[in-house]
Amino acid sequence: MKISTFDLNLFVVLNAIYSEGSLTKAAEVVGITQPAVSNALARLREKFDDDLFIRTGSGMTPTQKTENIILDVKKALDLMQKSVNEPDEFNPKTSELTFRISLSDISEERVLPYILKKIKKIAPRVSIESYQFERKDFVHALATNQLNFVVDPVIPRSKDIKHDLIFEDEFVCAHRKNHPIGDEKKLTMKEFLSLKHINISNRRRGPSLIDVELEKLQLKRDIALRAQHFMVTPQIVKNSDYVLICSKTFAIKNNLAFQKLPIDLPKVEQHLIWHSSDDNEGPHLWMKDLLIEAFAVIYAEKFALSIGISEVIIGLTILALGTSLPELAATVSAIFKGKNQMVIGNIIGSNILNLVIIVPIIGIFSSAIMPIELWERDSSPLIILTLAFTLIMLFLSRVQMPKYLGTLLGFGFISFYMIYVLNLSNLISIF
Repeated sequence: MKISTFDLNLFVVLNAIYSEGSLTKAAEVVGITQPAVSNALARLREKFDDDLFIRTGSGMTPTQKTENIILDVKKALDLMQKSVNEPDEFNPKTSELTFRISLSDISEERVLPYILKKIKKIAPRVSIESYQFERKDFVHALATNQLNFVVDPVIPRSKDIKHDLIFEDEFVCAHRKNHPIGDEKKLTMKEFLSLKHINISNRRRGPSLIDVELEKLQLKRDIALRAQHFMVTPQIVKNSDYVLICSKTFAIKNNLAFQKLPIDLPKVEQHLIWHSSDDNEGPHLWMKDLLIEAFAVIYAEKFALSIGISEVIIGLTILALGTSLPELAATVSAIFKGKNQMVIGNIIGSNILNLVIIVPIIGIFSSAIMPIELWERDSSPLIILTLAFTLIMLFLSRVQMPKYLGTLLGFGFISFYMIYVLNLSNLISIF
């Protein structure tokens, strides 16, 4: 078949039918009538001597011939689209793109708040859509831009799929505090099998990883509850004798007690997965970096929790640093440019915004009441810092500050912060 005799517009229709799974929807995407799509499909069938699509109950199902050629068709169409468009540099501040990501409920709960907070600052018009696709559909969804990224433990088998390992942890047996097995120094296999287990799966049947390993030993656990999502389990575990096989981080974060498993399992892994055709796209690279950054924060949090650092310290250090880096970069840049007023404005403005915007929003969407012990704990250092900063600013407004004095003040504030963190860690006792 000579390409010179082929109507290239037919490939546009082929791609639309493949992506939408419907002649009607394909017609809407391409901007032609359904009869025109049907006519184009008839011409394609004649050219390739193949049905290309078979009508089923779920829509237009591609034949093997279509599956074999569709990725090349998509790549060719993408290249042609780029050639007719003026090359525009991706600008997060003005972009109105929508990124579609397949995430589990745990990843949604932990990653999306961080990403949305960053997007609000640097890309206010960008939107996120989260769908949890079935694993068998990952390759097709990524190839047809139904998804931009997938975060999942399982890597699809395809030469066109790329991936990065972005999170790793160990499995544990989580249970409520004061559970009978909590007194055991080591959980035996006999005790483990006697427990009532919760199994998390969005499939109606089929074994989990631990069930596969137990089956190799001709053993079987007692599954008393099968649920779709992990996030429903903490309250169930806390109020029953049920146990849950989960990551160590999940158990610690949800204040669950846990025991080491009596059987060796592979590590809990999360991979960032994407299609190779998006590798050089500016928007893709930007969102990829943002997702990796979000999981890096989670990984740091996991490390802190694993060595017993409280969530208070994590918030004061790891999370605070992660969310404040853009402000720090902007402030340092302003200093070198001699924009002193901008420096002070950024410092004061960030704190005012946190107090009058972020704190009230938390109050609107949360029914939680601040315990009196938090105020008793934090009031002294907050009052000291506020008075010190006010007096220093009044003083500096009337004198020319020597360089050494700025250095001393800088080290002074950093030292105060370190003392405050150490005090919260119970390593010292001052406040």
